[in-house]
Amino acid sequence: MSKYNLETELIKRLKLNIQNDKEKTLNEFLEFLKEKETPIIESIHDDPDNSLVTIFYFAEEPTDNVLIMTPILPALTDENVEEHLLERINDTNLWYGTYKIRSDVKFSYNLFPNDSLLTCCEERCKNMRADRFNKNKLIFNRPGSCKVEIPYVNMPKSDKNFWTEERNNIPKGTIIKYEFESSYFIEPRVINVYTPFNYSNDSSPYGFITLTDGHDYINVLKAEQVLNNLIYDKKIPPIVAIFIDSTDKRSEELSCNDLFCNSVANEMIPWLRKKYNLSDDPKKAIISGLSLGGLTATYMGLKHSDVFGNVLCQSGSFWYKRVNTNEKNKYQVESKKRDNELDCWISEQIKLIPKLPLKFYMNIGVLENKKTMINNSLNVKETLESLGYHVDFEFFKSGHDYLSWGEKLASGLISLIGHQND
Repeated sequence: MSKYNLETELIKRLKLNIQNDKEKTLNEFLEFLKEKETPIIESIHDDPDNSLVTIFYFAEEPTDNVLIMTPILPALTDENVEEHLLERINDTNLWYGTYKIRSDVKFSYNLFPNDSLLTCCEERCKNMRADRFNKNKLIFNRPGSCKVEIPYVNMPKSDKNFWTEERNNIPKGTIIKYEFESSYFIEPRVINVYTPFNYSNDSSPYGFITLTDGHDYINVLKAEQVLNNLIYDKKIPPIVAIFIDSTDKRSEELSCNDLFCNSVANEMIPWLRKKYNLSDDPKKAIISGLSLGGLTATYMGLKHSDVFGNVLCQSGSFWYKRVNTNEKNKYQVESKKRDNELDCWISEQIKLIPKLPLKFYMNIGVLENKKTMINNSLNVKETLESLGYHVDFEFFKSGHDYLSWGEKLASGLISLIGHQND
């Protein structure tokens, strides 16, 4: 995936028409984009594996540059800034970028007009713009935060969603909201508990899955639909799901934080067992999460295999390295370059612990950062396998961007507790 430095026929015609009649051409092209929607995807002659994707930005204010951030491009550095900049068409307010992209992936992107072009810029997100011509958007409307829209693209040969799609004529489970108090959480923590259709306190105890970033799993990744569909299709037995909401201390809590892990395993699960008919067999319990949550799921499995016998890790942030601080039980996240690229802190922890009764499902996106994400995930996989652990590992065709984690939650559940494992 790379920036395409040649002009497509569309861009050539557009530039020529602007030279002839600028105002009319821009007005007509604006209406074209509203009707056609963006990005514009064009096939490449004799190259069925890739397509050309053109993204447009109509500036409504004086604009000096437009930066694009997307997993289809390498991470922004001082050396590759030009690759991340859209090009202006003549002296108009219309900007564009054309990219050669695999025809079978999904990817997200955002635009930043008048960007500072600094590699690390904490203020960048305040100037983020969603492509107004792209109707496909991930919506993040987390409690206490501003609504965020992130546009995305399904390439022509990308996989269709199946498990995340709601079906109208099947039995549905129920979700109940709670506020959980513990000795660790400063304020009550919101958790949502899913029970399957026909849940009964008098039946055999239910297996369960516990997920961090619970709000996102329910509202963005459609985990409720995933569970309803899997259970109806008899891919997995009926299970209970525990969704733990994150707070503004997410990066601290999900960085292999022993207090957080102890609270979930030793306080939250026993508290829920008093309310629900949950199995006490670790083989029927899963701890799951994405990104830092995937890292924490792995760590919690190592620390609390007496509670969770299964780890479902989605795009785990295994670049993490624990750093000692002066504050007790507080850990920082460090992503600095290490002397050994494959030096992986969590892998070293795995090696220090005698083999545990754990099963793992792991996934990672083909568009994710090779050094920090893919290589470290493979490192963890190979470390686990070298010690005799069962690991199902899967690449999915998108990036670190919520476009596949919902579907792959289904893959993980089938892998770990599917009926074929009975």
